[in-house]
Amino acid sequence: MSKSDPLRGLPVEAMSLFIDMFRFTRAINDLPGNVTPFGTIMLSVILLYDVDGRPMTADDVALFFGDSRKQVDRELKRLMKVGVIALDGDRYRYTPKRPLTEAEEREMDNIARRFEALPGSVKSRKPDQSN
Repeated sequence: MSKSDPLRGLPVEAMSLFIDMFRFTRAINDLPGNVTPFGTIMLSVILLYDVDGRPMTADDVALFFGDSRKQVDRELKRLMKVGVIALDGDRYRYTPKRPLTEAEEREMDNIARRFEALPGSVKSRKPDQSN
């Protein structure tokens, strides 16, 4: 595996969730052709961390993927231009292009619950646990 493989070392539950999130992200956002698969994966990660209450900085994204800031910044700019993420201070937040349907809301809630249940998720920790 390459050093920038974001799935390296993830438990099966996390990999399954990640794949479902990738598919969901593509489906609900009707992303144009200029958004690369890397950009879609990046959007999925930004969405997951935002749902978990930990919006990411550009440095966080670069660290997560083990990629250069230059490459990450290029993809972040593309995603912002498409309108699926927005900069909030120095953190990136998911901004849906349209309201979610009831079925999509249920799927998003399901994905969020699965993410929160993963070890290391902010919401899966007990209140006295620290980062």
